[in-house]
Order: sequence, then C-alpha cells, then structure tokens
Amino acid sequence: MRKPFSRRSHSAARRSPASPVSSVSRRSRRKSCRIRLGSEITRRESGENPPARQCPARRFPHPPFPDNRRYRLDATAASGHPRVMALEHGYETLARYYDAACGAILPRRGDIEFYRSLAEERGGPVLELGCGTGRVLLPVAEAGIECVGIDPSPAMLEVFRGKPGADRVELHCNSMQAFDLGAHRFEVIFAAFRSFQHLLTVDDQLDAPTLARAHLAPGGLFAFDVFNPDPSRLAHPEDPEHPAGEFRLGGKLVRQFTRCRRDRCRQVAHVVTRLETWDGETKEQEDRVEMDLRWFHLFELEHLLYRAGFAEVEIFGDFARGPVREDSADLVVVAQ
Repeated sequence: MRKPFSRRSHSAARRSPASPVSSVSRRSRRKSCRIRLGSEITRRESGENPPARQCPARRFPHPPFPDNRRYRLDATAASGHPRVMALEHGYETLARYYDAACGAILPRRGDIEFYRSLAEERGGPVLELGCGTGRVLLPVAEAGIECVGIDPSPAMLEVFRGKPGADRVELHCNSMQAFDLGAHRFEVIFAAFRSFQHLLTVDDQLDAPTLARAHLAPGGLFAFDVFNPDPSRLAHPEDPEHPAGEFRLGGKLVRQFTRCRRDRCRQVAHVVTRLETWDGETKEQEDRVEMDLRWFHLFELEHLLYRAGFAEVEIFGDFARGPVREDSADLVVVAQ
C-alpha cells in the first residue's frame, strides 16, 4: 500500500490554486518524482521484475482546481453536434442486437458482480450513468436496492423498460455529462462497460465526474471502468475488418465484423461494427454502427478525478480488485 501524498500545511492548503507556488516546493516535488521513477528504472536495469502497479486509496492534498477549462480538443460536446448525434444513432441501431451480442460474444467480465457488490456494501440508492438495456443495473435492482438509471438512447431505454423487473428502476433519458436529478443523492454512482469512453472532450470528461460527485451522498462512491490501452495495439493506426463473433437473434444467425482506426494524437478509436443477419444461406439484413471511444491511461484518470473534486481514488486491474499490470485488460476505478 503506498503512503498518501504528504500534506501541505494548513495555510498552504487554503491558498488559492491560482496563487504562485514557491520554487522550493516545486523543486521538492520534481525531486520526489525523479526518485520514484529512478527506483523503477533501477529495478528494470537490474533485471528485477517490478511489482504490479496499483493505485490504492491515493489521497489528494488540496482542494480541486476551479472551473477554469481553457483547453478544448474539439467542440463536440454540444447536443446536436454531428459526432454526438452519430453516437445516439449508433445505439438506436444497436439496441435490438445489444443483449444477444453481449450474452454470446462478451467473455464473462465480472463487472455485474463487481458493481452489485459495491451497491450491497454501501446500500442504496444507486445511480447508473449509461444504463443501456439494464444488463448491469437490473441485477443490482434484483438485490432489493433502490436504483435509478440514465441513458441518452431512447431505443436502449425502450428495451430496458420491456424487461421483467424494470418497474423497480427509475429511468431518465439524459447524458452523463448533462444530467440533473435535483436533490436526489446516491451512495453509489457507476458507469459500467466503458460508457465513460464515449466522453471525447476535456469538458465532457470533467463534467461527468463533477456531476457525479455533486449527486453523491457524503462518503459516496463513483465507479467506472475503461479498457487499459495496449501499446502493441496502439502502435498500429488501423485494424482491418475481422470477424468478432456470431450469435442468434429471433432464430436467425447474426455475424458481427469489426474494424478500428486509431487517432493517436486525440487518443480516439473509431470503431466500425457491421452486423449481418442470415436466414439459412440468405443474407436478409446488414446494419452498420460507427462509434468513437476515447482511451485513458492510468495516471490521466487520477488527474481527471482530482480535478473533478474527488479526494481518494483506487484503480484496479480487474473486477476482482487485483492490481494493475501491463497485461490488464481493464482499468477499474473507484473514487470517493
């Protein structure tokens, strides 16, 4: 377990973030960073295997920055922007396939059990951002916990409302970066299955956790997961189309194909999914879905959550709360 960051004095902690920091303290922080990185480099040069990286319970030593977002990658956050509309249209197309595809193609991730355990540990109420068709939120509600879900796709919510037990969940059609549930406060807020990666701009990436924090009860938790970027895959700007699996829907065979183009400057993967519906030897239908996913690195997430006002962050490498390793498929984040 790493020690928390050293805290500044009471007077320093109250200083405005805009006020200058002494060159001595800046040098001290740079020196401590160099020492930590140097020890890791020494271990590598000596041939030792470095310990698995984990970020447990890191506390931030001073209040969050004010809302002074000067740097914007693009202007796609506004509702009605073509990129936002493309995402909504993508899920309108995907909604009819979603549950069958998840059940047949996705490996058993353990995310349902993870988020349900968080909810059971803390009790309700619980809010899911990007609840989709209820793949994760319905099992939480079945545990007897008060649940609320929001999602920007009317088609996904329509599928959710048609499922047994959906009447236990209060649903809203809204986005995670623009929701307002008034005075309602939650013990746990989560965004499952990489929903957070639909946030492409700096503003959206700050707005979502900031709004989540504002809707948390005192001591409440905000949790989400993203994929852990694989440098060997990022080295290739494009993956050609390849089969991604097949599943049955309404007695017919659906074949799924995927290709990906990576913008390594903006850290965005443009994913194109093609779905072919076959009745015997006849291809009856073909649908195409395009989505952009922003990838995040480990310490980038820590900085982001600090700026959003969270004081304590844990990052795991899987849903069993194991440490982050180089080959971890996921980064699972819990912030308080």
